Amino acid sequence: MKLSHPILKKYHNKSHDKPFEVTDRDSISIRVSAKGKIAWQFRFSYNNKADRLTLGHYPNVSLRDARK
Repeated sequence: MKLSHPILKKYHNKSHDKPFEVTDRDSISIRVSAKGKIAWQFRFSYNNKADRLTLGHYPNVSLRDARK
């Protein structure tokens, strides 16, 4: 799913049953907490092990900045 501003607003600061992840293009994803906090993450593989690097939190890091 390609992330957009309406999708981010839909999940931000809204309660959810459990944390979940929404993927974007180019190895970018968001992790949404049960309390609606959104963390930008870069997904990568190193030595055949999948890992994630947190880039920041929405709205402090914008969609445009996360994709740079």
